[in-house]
Amino acid sequence: MIEKEAEGLQHLNRDCNSPLDLCNSGSGEETTMDHLKIALILLLALGALVVALRFAGARRKKSCDWIIQDLNEKKAFDPASAVPLSYSEEKVFSSGFRDFRPQALTQLVHLGRVRLLDNGKYYLSMPEEHEG
Repeated sequence: MIEKEAEGLQHLNRDCNSPLDLCNSGSGEETTMDHLKIALILLLALGALVVALRFAGARRKKSCDWIIQDLNEKKAFDPASAVPLSYSEEKVFSSGFRDFRPQALTQLVHLGRVRLLDNGKYYLSMPEEHEG
């Protein structure tokens, strides 16, 4: 009976061809191909992360440009002409793509390009932006 179990285990060990299977774990039989496959998977994951971060950064920059253009069109150049912005707060429930404008507005306020008044209104703080 023990011999039949041992034969079955040897048969399972021979059928194990996938590099992700743990058939040879601890046996020291890792090959160069296994290492290359793991490196390729890691590089692909890193590449996907870089692409995702680039995409999010581009969307945020586009949102910043849109906010500055919106404030220019509304002629919000000083505290007297400040305007409320409907997209200043994130919506709890939204459908469609993510709205990057609330985060972009927060970033512009932090950088000093846009000023926030106590009453929740916004205006441009950089005079060179008013010319465009």
